[in-house]
Amino acid sequence: MKKINMTRESYIYELTPLTPIHIGNGNELYPWDYVVKDGEYFRVDTMEVYEKVSLQEKVNFQKEIQKGIIKFRSYFNRIYKKEYGYFYKGKVSQEFEEKYQAKLKGAGNPNEENKLMIKEFIGISEGKYIPGSTIKGAIRTGFLSENGEGYISYNLMRKPNPKTRPFTVSDKNLAKEIEIKILGLQGDFEPKADPFKYIKVGDTEIVEELVRISEISRVGGKSDITQFLEVTDSLFSTGNELKIPFRMEFRSITEGALKSAFTKSNPISEEKDLFQDIIFENLNARAEKILEEDLKFFRKIGNKDAERVTLEIQKILKSLDSENETLIRIGQGVGFNTTTLILDNERRKPEKDEPKTRMLVDKKYPLGWAIIKKALVTT
Repeated sequence: MKKINMTRESYIYELTPLTPIHIGNGNELYPWDYVVKDGEYFRVDTMEVYEKVSLQEKVNFQKEIQKGIIKFRSYFNRIYKKEYGYFYKGKVSQEFEEKYQAKLKGAGNPNEENKLMIKEFIGISEGKYIPGSTIKGAIRTGFLSENGEGYISYNLMRKPNPKTRPFTVSDKNLAKEIEIKILGLQGDFEPKADPFKYIKVGDTEIVEELVRISEISRVGGKSDITQFLEVTDSLFSTGNELKIPFRMEFRSITEGALKSAFTKSNPISEEKDLFQDIIFENLNARAEKILEEDLKFFRKIGNKDAERVTLEIQKILKSLDSENETLIRIGQGVGFNTTTLILDNERRKPEKDEPKTRMLVDKKYPLGWAIIKKALVTT
């Protein structure tokens, strides 16, 4: 492969959540992993707290833990003090705190210690952040969506017993084949020829107390299914207009250089230039399609609150400065329409292939919507 000459342009951007965002780290917090007091929750290490209490309290601690998790949880909440330490803290919704306080008074059956498990947000001890890989993944899907005309055509099959996503692509290799064609590649996929290799998206700044515990409902099915997640504050749900900085870098390659560098393996049929204007245009166009489908869904099930929120997001999208702002949807719980290319599928059958449910925070806020705005040039 020949050496590729390039220049770099680096920019600082700000991400502002419009609705709550959840980026999981794969962990679930059990009720003994945290304490809720006065509208705040503290992610704790139970044994570290044990080391901080008095000798007499250590005796009580050992006695209480022998009585089982349900009774121990109430005891632990009573004795815990901020001075004993915590990994991080955040806020809780009023609904969650009410349910938590009710559980402290006792449980109806032995399995109720699992009822208040929480899916944890990715982060470190200093705070939480949104990974650059999450943002870049949404950018990539936006590009594929808006440049896939003539390529995105496949059949969907319903899983017989779906646990998460209800659909599966009929051919497992088809998704990669479609992507290769849209990106202008051919033959075996060569990572160095992938135009997205030349875009670097950094993690956001680490933010202390970024998240809160909220109730998430899956609506539209036979019955609402609820769970608890750590989600970001957001403009709509809490009125908190966060501006979380992160960096994006674009590497500019001389026209023809990328293609000629791979003449031997010949993996490139067409060069793709990927810069901010193209990315923002793609993301905004994709957001418009997703919002329209969500609006139809919320009207169909009669959820007026979610409909109003979706209409507000549509208004914001239309008011954006498209040269410097874009609407993006990221994180878990954003739905099949957002994470796949189904809305662009030429064989899509809306009534049959339309997802039957949506995930909402507090039964009215769709997950994952945010604005990205260019803030500073740092070339």
